[in-house]
Amino acid sequence: MPASGRTRCDEVIALRGGRMIARGSPAEIIQPLLLKRIFGVEMDVLALRETGQLLTYPR
Repeated sequence: MPASGRTRCDEVIALRGGRMIARGSPAEIIQPLLLKRIFGVEMDVLALRETGQLLTYPR
């Protein structure tokens, strides 16, 4: 998800194969287990102390 989506959205709808996988706030969606379901890749999430911005990266 682009950084702008994480900081400017109230709600995120996650799709995979044209089907809705999840719907919720960015903080609810940007979770390692859910990201694996969406993208098929194990990912980690890091929150920056200064801003609270969430960074995602593959394991």
